Amino acid sequence: SLPVTIIKLHDAINLGPDTLLCKGNKMILHAGTGFTIYKWQDGSGDSILTVTKPGKYFVSATAKCGNKYSDTINIGAADFAFSIGNDTALCNNIPVRLTATPGFEKYTWQPTSKISADTGQSVIVSPTVDTSYIAIGQKWPGCIFSDTVHVRILTSATVHLGNDTSICANQSVKLDAGAGFINYTWSTGAASRRITLSRQGIYFVKATAANSCTSS
Repeated sequence: SLPVTIIKLHDAINLGPDTLLCKGNKMILHAGTGFTIYKWQDGSGDSILTVTKPGKYFVSATAKCGNKYSDTINIGAADFAFSIGNDTALCNNIPVRLTATPGFEKYTWQPTSKISADTGQSVIVSPTVDTSYIAIGQKWPGCIFSDTVHVRILTSATVHLGNDTSICANQSVKLDAGAGFINYTWSTGAASRRITLSRQGIYFVKATAANSCTSS
């Protein structure tokens, strides 16, 4: 008797349906296993091809029995805007909300410390040192975009107008918001560091420092 080797014949190569490649992403095309020779349109001879840009891709393969198979796939371009805004600052320990572009099926945030959640379109961060946060948005599996925002830690001087007080008729009281600010906004509409009051009431001031932090 003679030994007999049975070789399974391939039906075809199937690179899948035409699809889209998202900007900045990559895709791996599989020609299948069991062939002796592979040849892609760029001349490479592996069973897989890594695609980094849109285009028309073609592969031919030869089986052990000499049968030849081939397939072509068209890969179009897809691009989506994705952002979490400009660099920002956390002033006077007040947490900051970061919001990514809507319309993505999944969001992931890094790092996971000093942040309200590591998933979701919008998060609240409260770092104690300057920190860069990265948001990754997935449009669909294999199509992801990312953006980074740097959060600086800033402070402004404390404003203290003094304890509640009272005045007699025909008298006035002076309030001083303190130095170290470039802009003052009082509840009276005044924009000076100091104001003089002669009527009873509740008064407040918001003072803005050169680094854009506010105290009140």
